[in-house]
Amino acid sequence: MRVRFELTTRLAELAGFRDEALDVTGDTVGDALRALEQRLHGSVLVDEGRLHPSVLVVVDGEVFRRGDGSTPLRGGETVHLMLPVAGG
Repeated sequence: MRVRFELTTRLAELAGFRDEALDVTGDTVGDALRALEQRLHGSVLVDEGRLHPSVLVVVDGEVFRRGDGSTPLRGGETVHLMLPVAGG
């Protein structure tokens, strides 16, 4: 299945793209993140497949709640990943 990823800031630099559709083996948010992880070299997932605490994931406009990644995907979704912005 194909899933479109939109990345911001440092994640886009690491992956080498800001907006790209990737083939995903599987049918969950966790499967999609594992597919992306191969391009990011360890920046999204930590601790045996859990989402890195500083990465925000939005799937088709809905914030992905931290969990085991079992939220199902149908294919064609847009997964937006961003890092928090801080400053003063």
